[in-house]
Amino acid sequence: MTESERNNIIASVKRAATELVQASLRGDAKSVLRCYSPTATVVEQGVISPSFEAVSTEVRAFYETNRVTENEGEEMRVEPLSNDVAVLTGRFRFSATDARGAQQRVRGAWTAVYAWRQGEWKVMVSHQSAPTE
Repeated sequence: MTESERNNIIASVKRAATELVQASLRGDAKSVLRCYSPTATVVEQGVISPSFEAVSTEVRAFYETNRVTENEGEEMRVEPLSNDVAVLTGRFRFSATDARGAQQRVRGAWTAVYAWRQGEWKVMVSHQSAPTE
């Protein structure tokens, strides 16, 4: 791949990741889920979701009862593996308030494998982890 192609992939994957963050901040579960492939594997805190359907149910339930107040990606790095696959790594800060007013704050790391599918970058594999206290 040329340097120009590489730079275009890096920029477009970062845009896709930013779209995911923005959908989360809007509380738009449908748009969050659209950022993922329907066959995506999601791992959070060492737990592998049994299916993307299970992830979808959890995401919809979360956004029905929580308001995201912060979701920020930091130090996003993209490594193109080919013209249609790239790996993104970065850190994140996330805060949300539930219906009772309780706030959760999380800082952690995220790795995602993105693949170019039907004209869009989609998350195929996602792994998030945050230190426990």
